[in-house]
Amino acid sequence: MTLPPLALAVLLAAVLAATAVVELCSPLPGPDFAPPIRITPAASATAADDSAAAAAWSSTILLRPLFRPDRRPLAPDAAVAVPLPRLSAIVISATGGTAIFSGDDGTAVAVGIGGVIDGYRVAAITPGEVRLTGAEGSRIVHPQFAPAVQPATVPLPYINGHLLLDNN
Repeated sequence: MTLPPLALAVLLAAVLAATAVVELCSPLPGPDFAPPIRITPAASATAADDSAAAAAWSSTILLRPLFRPDRRPLAPDAAVAVPLPRLSAIVISATGGTAIFSGDDGTAVAVGIGGVIDGYRVAAITPGEVRLTGAEGSRIVHPQFAPAVQPATVPLPYINGHLLLDNN
């Protein structure tokens, strides 16, 4: 018995389709997974240990200066910059400039370019700023107003609940 060529192609297509269906419907063999591992907290960890660790971390964080680029604390023996007297005025003239510094006691010191104030040499005087150089490096200071002083209040004169005014 011979089959027509078209029947042989149909039979071959049917066998291929059945094989594809069997392959698609059978489960794929997967890797063997180990059962999950259960992790339990250590018996020695307590809330007191956690709070002590948090306190240590927060103290370390708070010791780091916020505005330093490296966020490293200053060395304990690092020299603290001594504040300069307040720059109260700058006078610019055709012959040069003069910076006037005022102390807390009300004294004023006029310093020209090349002059020295509290260990700093005046390098440049421009309108609005004075450049100083010293052992701690360069500094730029700007004029500042004197701190506000509260005027002394004088009690008003009262006699028998009436305010006495001078009407001269």
